[in-house]
Amino acid sequence: MGDFLSQSFLGNTVLDWIVALVVAVVVWAAVRIVVRVLLNRMKALAAKTKTDIDDLVTALLKKTKGLFVTLVAIYAGALSLQLSVEIDSLMTRLIILGFMIQGALGVNGIVNYILGSWARRQFEADPTITTALG
Repeated sequence: MGDFLSQSFLGNTVLDWIVALVVAVVVWAAVRIVVRVLLNRMKALAAKTKTDIDDLVTALLKKTKGLFVTLVAIYAGALSLQLSVEIDSLMTRLIILGFMIQGALGVNGIVNYILGSWARRQFEADPTITTALG
């Protein structure tokens, strides 16, 4: 068994690959659990308060994409491996792109929140504006 674990594959031993896989799975599970716990707590808080900020945070947590979490987990696992410069560069670009896309989804959520709040205030001030806002 020790001989198998010490075999090399793409510059890393089988044991290194197993460690990277375990790290990726643990990071993936931890991030998913943290997001789910935060989301449940924010939903409970939002139900108790009159402010909309907690609703915004809840909406932003809902926008956390599974693909982004998976990308973060793979990147974390890959950090324990000796990768070629090309693969390392590709992984870095992918994680940056993932953060940019997730950030864009967050900004989109914030803009939608601001516009929705503005529209609700306008409707409360003048109910006939519904058609114009639509």
